[in-house]
Amino acid sequence: MGVYLLGAVEMSRALLEALAPRLSGVIGLKSTASDLRSGYVDLEPHARAHGLPFTPVYDYRLRRAEDRARLEALPLDVLLVFGWQRLIPPWLLAHASAALGGHGSPWGILGGRGRSPQNWAILLGAPSFEIALFHLTPSADAGPVIATRRFRYGPRDDINDAYAKVNAALAEMLHEALSAPRLPDGVPQVGRAYYLPARRPEDGGIDWRQPVQALDAQIRALTRPYPGAFCDYAGGRITIWRARPLDLPAEEGAPGQILRREGEALWVRVGQGGALALEGYTITGRRLEIGEVLPSIDAAEALRRVLARHDARNPHQPIQPALLRGGLTPEKEMR
Repeated sequence: MGVYLLGAVEMSRALLEALAPRLSGVIGLKSTASDLRSGYVDLEPHARAHGLPFTPVYDYRLRRAEDRARLEALPLDVLLVFGWQRLIPPWLLAHASAALGGHGSPWGILGGRGRSPQNWAILLGAPSFEIALFHLTPSADAGPVIATRRFRYGPRDDINDAYAKVNAALAEMLHEALSAPRLPDGVPQVGRAYYLPARRPEDGGIDWRQPVQALDAQIRALTRPYPGAFCDYAGGRITIWRARPLDLPAEEGAPGQILRREGEALWVRVGQGGALALEGYTITGRRLEIGEVLPSIDAAEALRRVLARHDARNPHQPIQPALLRGGLTPEKEMR
């Protein structure tokens, strides 16, 4: 059976490592285009390390005739599409005997179709996440579901921890599905679908007036390989990759004020009397001074812009209600 993995990001590499003995070959993006998604990985050296044939493609949307010719020459009994953040064209779905993908959200695949589901889950403080293995169809995330797994987030999990847990669950489900005498047909999705909007790098601005839990979650959700949570100030920008909540007296400082420096860490007052130690960050421009107050963006207005952008581009895809409320439903309502 010809089983091929198509991917372009770190998630694809992790699944390649987990599934290598079952794979017949790997298909990967070869490009240095500036608009590639965060976390792009060239899969060729990883495929070669496992002795797997590698087929390159050069257009993320698979519109080039030469890419199509290379893929249609492959015996695609099962095409595994993981970490390919573009819709698969109908011609490729028609060429493959079966095509499988993975998607999920805190509310399951039906309650969180669309973009950046794990980033949104951490941003919203979700206690858990449900990932589904499903058959790909021309409509995004809409095919019959073969299997699901739910895992819990740890209190300090960041986006990399989340991907590691998703990859482990997907590898387990894929091993089971590919070991069956025939690939399971899956169960059709029934019910109303809700969507998560795409996020852009400019959506990562910080509102220091928010409570410490929200800011800590934002930093963990947007850390590398994503562009990071950031604050622009007069003469520079600070991009924060790692932070730690602090227990400090609430009387000291205003939201955004730099209270002190401990080694390389900057202690910053945030909303509701909280504080953060910024332990990993990048500064471009001038040095920040103790006592300086960093400016805030308006978090509510920033979210409204993200939602309005989604509505303008996808008016027939209703947004997950938790985002409209600016919070998360209780876990019992997710299931």
